Amino acid sequence: MTTSLIALSMKKQEKNVMIHEKDSMIQEKYNMIHKKDVMIHEKDTIAYEKDVIIQVKDKEIQKV
Repeated sequence: MTTSLIALSMKKQEKNVMIHEKDSMIQEKYNMIHKKDVMIHEKDTIAYEKDVIIQVKDKEIQKV
């Protein structure tokens, strides 16, 4: 009787570990997606800053 309870307990624990590993993998995927979003945002910011610099230079050229 006790051996079957121990076996059940171990199976339950294994299942919990598997669920935890799955959750960790999903979390890693979300982290990667978030990092990509941050990188895209940084690229957009850099592109915007370049546009602003170009606009400022154009205005300076027009003044001359």
